[in-house]
Amino acid sequence: MTANTLIVGAGSAIGRAMAELALARNERVVGLSRDDPEVGHARFQWMPCDHSDLQREHCIDALMELPGHWHRVVICLGLLHNDHLQPERRLEHLSGEALAELYQVNAILPQLYLADLLPLLVRQPNATVAVLSARVGSISDNHLGGWYGYRAAKAGLNMLLRCSAIELARRAPAVKLMAYHPGTVVSPLSEPFAANRPRLSPLQSATVLQRLMDEAVADGELSFVDWTGSPVPW
Repeated sequence: MTANTLIVGAGSAIGRAMAELALARNERVVGLSRDDPEVGHARFQWMPCDHSDLQREHCIDALMELPGHWHRVVICLGLLHNDHLQPERRLEHLSGEALAELYQVNAILPQLYLADLLPLLVRQPNATVAVLSARVGSISDNHLGGWYGYRAAKAGLNMLLRCSAIELARRAPAVKLMAYHPGTVVSPLSEPFAANRPRLSPLQSATVLQRLMDEAVADGELSFVDWTGSPVPW
């Protein structure tokens, strides 16, 4: 049976790297993203999606019709900054609109995709789902403060995934769920904040994630791990 990998957010740096790694192992890869990731391989299928409810539904319906076993799902959605939004350093910098946008992209959309994919996942004999989280979403590991919206959104994502792992243990026990902190990766997301900070290439971080997903065992738990393979505190 054909092994399939689904990458939501395939246009991101880590999404493209995960696609390249899967293709190198002769897997079939489907990528969802707003912009064409330009992977350029016969076994890569791009599904354009702006992540709206309508387009998500259309893409999920199309995925249901594809043959093979979906053994790996990677959700690479995330937002730290854009042309009108920057990480907050002080309470005075907080904005309701910015907080809502960060939560929408970093927590709500990944969780909606996980819910959308449930009918597909319950049919799999085994599957691993990894969602990009972040160490700054750890409550116990927060010693610097700041970055209110991004931290809160990633912490919220972790709670949503924890609830999902409990439910999947009953409804899709062959599925392993993982929250992954990719490290500080060379990418547009980290570029403005990476001065004097060691960074990983997207391929380095994706290679670790691929290994962790290969080694994962469905146990009904949510694992929160980083690019070294070490657990991240909640």
